[in-house]
Parts: sequence; C-alpha cells; structure tokens
Amino acid sequence: MGKRYSVEEIEFIKKQRGRISIKEMTEELNRSYSSIKGKVCKLGLGKNGRVDAPNANISFFEGWSQELAYTVGFFLADGHMTDHSKSGSYSICFSVIDKDIIEKIAKVCEYKNTVKKYINGTSIMYVINISGKSIWKFFESLGFAHNKTFTTRIPKQIPKELMNHFIRGVFDGDGSIIIGNNCYPKVSIVGSELFINDVAKIDIEYGSIAPHSRSFAIRYYGQKAIDFLNYIYKNSTIHMDRKYKRYLKALKWESSYSFWTEQEIELLRETGPITNIDDLTIIFNRSCHSISLKASKLGIRIKEKRNKLWSIDEVKLLKKVYPANSAYKMVTILNRSLNSIQQKAHRIGLKRKYKKEKA
Repeated sequence: MGKRYSVEEIEFIKKQRGRISIKEMTEELNRSYSSIKGKVCKLGLGKNGRVDAPNANISFFEGWSQELAYTVGFFLADGHMTDHSKSGSYSICFSVIDKDIIEKIAKVCEYKNTVKKYINGTSIMYVINISGKSIWKFFESLGFAHNKTFTTRIPKQIPKELMNHFIRGVFDGDGSIIIGNNCYPKVSIVGSELFINDVAKIDIEYGSIAPHSRSFAIRYYGQKAIDFLNYIYKNSTIHMDRKYKRYLKALKWESSYSFWTEQEIELLRETGPITNIDDLTIIFNRSCHSISLKASKLGIRIKEKRNKLWSIDEVKLLKKVYPANSAYKMVTILNRSLNSIQQKAHRIGLKRKYKKEKA
C-alpha cells in the first residue's frame, strides 16, 4: 500500500494543477508518475487523470510587461484559440510567415516546444501552440475567445504606459508600411470597426478611416505616419525585423523632407490666389506637386494658367518616365500637374507598368 498523501502534498497538487506537468510534480514530491496521476483523478483535477500543463512559463502571463503587451497585440492580429474542453485541452496558436518574430515570442514566454514549419504550396508558415487552460483563460478574460476578428476592442486591462507596445504587436500582425518615392511613408492597420475606433482615440493624429473588405482600416501618411511609428517603436525590445527596417527607411524621409514653415504657409495664402503655379515654384523653391498638395490641404485656390504646349523634348521625356515611375516622380521630373501628364499620355497611347511596393 502506497504512502498516504499529506495535506501539504495535496495542496501542492491543487495549486500547481495546470501550472506544471505530472512529470514535474513527480520530481517535486518524489512520487511515481502513476501515483500522482491517480491522485489527480481522485481529486477531480483532470480529465482521466490528465493535467493540461502549459508548455510555456505561466508567470509570463501573470504580470504585465512590454513583451506581454506586444504578445497580446500580436495575438489579436495573427492568433487564434482552440478549446477542446472534452479532452481537457486548451491552446493559443500563433502562425506567421516571419520566422524571427515567432521565435522572439517563443523566447520571451519560455515556450518549451519547438517552432513548427508548415509548407503549403509556395507559402511557408511558422507556428507555435501554447497549451494550458490557465493561459487560455487569460486570453479569454481579454475578450478574445469568440469571433474576435469582428468584435474585439482594445482590452481594458492593457496598462496605459504599455499601450504603444500592444499597438506595435497589432501592427506587426495586421499592419503595413509602404515606402514611396523619397521614402514617403504610408501606414495602415486593419481591424474590426470597434477596434479601429479605439485606435483612433490614441493621441496620434491619423489620416483617414475607411471600410476594408469586411473590416476597417486606419491610415497615416507622411508626418502622421512618422509620428505613429515613433510612438509604437518607442523603447521597443521586441518587434518584427521586416517592418522595423521599413520604419528606419521611413525616417530618411523625415530627415530629408523640408516641412512648411508658418511664414511659408502665410505667404502661400497671400500669393496663391494671384500667382500661377510656375511662379510659385520659383518663390518657394518647391515642386508643383508639393505646392499644389499643400494648397489643397489648406483650401487655397491657386491662380489658373493657360495650358502650356508640350515641347518635343518634353514628350520624349514623358515617354521615358511614364511607364515605370510613380505619379509623384513624374510630376517632379516634368514639373507639370498630374492631370496634364495623364491627358498627354492618353493622347499618345502610353501605358503604365509601375507597381507599388508591397507592404
């Protein structure tokens, strides 16, 4: 007959149930595997004696940190929960094409298994499944259990001082950063309408919110994009390498871009309505595109001018730059409005081959 379990041993089993495996209990209590499994079953703590022990460090999920806030954000974007309660199994799954970030998440939560690689045709996915009912319950408490794609909001439990790390996690999963000509940045995040409205309340000015497939997207352009990126990457210790590199590239636009001063804006208000665009480029030493864009944003009407005839040299240059350059670059090179360029290209039968850089 086996040695009776002491009160202390029983309390240890109850406390550690779901936190450590039966094998780890055998090492702590110096009892056999079958003995502890039988006791777990008698205490009603597991299905058929099974203890659904986590394969990650549960302590990581018990106190908010930058890494946990990021992980929760990334899960909101690219994770899902599985509930096999009949068999006593619960898990949190992360899957993504970027191996570096899945390995970083595995490292910070002390994931005990290996990152799995799945190949489906030409695509490769890297996956981790974090098991354990207590961890599953943590994510459920954040509101992620049911149909999170369309109903999730920013969890109220996220500490305000860690909000930028949470948003960075969402951005790495469901965001994009496109770098245009002269490193001009365009940033967006896709999510439920409720979630996107929550993001809009963060103290970072955004460009627009619009429907995106069955979801919504919040977008940031130019300086607003830089402000947003600076916000989410502040004091970052965990992030996706691919998007972080684009952030660094976007900063080159900020360092090279000449922002409009208050004096220039005032001068544009005075001279814009009475001066044509060609003369304004000389006054401000800026491109037609830059001046027209600024005037449009400020509601300033630029004095119209008679259409200038295209010279033979200009047509030759148009044929060269039109097929494979962005609108911004064409406007800058030809020093004409985009409408004028498009009309001329249409008349002489030019076709576009330019493709935007992928997010």
